[in-house]
Amino acid sequence: PSRVMVLPATPSRDAGAHSRPSQDGQGEAGPPRPRRPPAFYSSVFAQIEEVGWGQLVSATGDDGVSCLTFRVMDEQRRHHLLEITLPMNYPACPPSIAADVPYLPKLQWSESSRLKDVLCQFQEHLKVLQDYWSTMDGIDKALWVVDPTKPTYAMSHHRIALGDDCYILLHVDTHKPNSLPECRFLGTDGKLERLIKNWRKNRKRWYITRFPALSDVLYLFYLFITPSVPKYKMFLQFNLNHRNVLYFGTELVL
Repeated sequence: PSRVMVLPATPSRDAGAHSRPSQDGQGEAGPPRPRRPPAFYSSVFAQIEEVGWGQLVSATGDDGVSCLTFRVMDEQRRHHLLEITLPMNYPACPPSIAADVPYLPKLQWSESSRLKDVLCQFQEHLKVLQDYWSTMDGIDKALWVVDPTKPTYAMSHHRIALGDDCYILLHVDTHKPNSLPECRFLGTDGKLERLIKNWRKNRKRWYITRFPALSDVLYLFYLFITPSVPKYKMFLQFNLNHRNVLYFGTELVL
């Protein structure tokens, strides 16, 4: 008969490692996390009550209330989400904020400040950005924007189609939204030469009697550099619709 050798079972290296007691006597647990005093929670709840529970979107974080998100509406009824993170030594130290805006305000803070003060300062910041967002909305409506397809309130770049596989990349100044933006032309070299030449020649010939919206300026520019557009007719229509606020010099056809 055949013989079968049976080897005695031996513990594996991994099993020994798992069964080995901790040398420092503390096991795998790390140092205990610092806890906030009970007064912190009652204070935060009272401050949320001042703002309004209806504006609170979420409350998260290690303790459930260290990261608060509020819904804020601006003058044009745009909805914004403001995320407020409370540090461990709040309110001695100011909270940090995050939002979908081009740049954040610098918070004015003292130990007596409260959450409602953060929201008030953020709403004042939204007022400053109204012209910028109106300009971006005008560009989206007047021009053929191909990127971004889903713009956010923080984006200041737009890529606009000019036809014939040519594009212009615009960067709008968030602090001076009605000033001419930085422009970069995209496309093949042969097709871009005429566009760049026309842009350099005519951007210095705008005479403004009343400060127009940047979207109006860009719309006029779009008409003049895009092929197969009745430029003279479109210019007159544009000029009549906007009460002669913008003049392009004497040469109407490029």
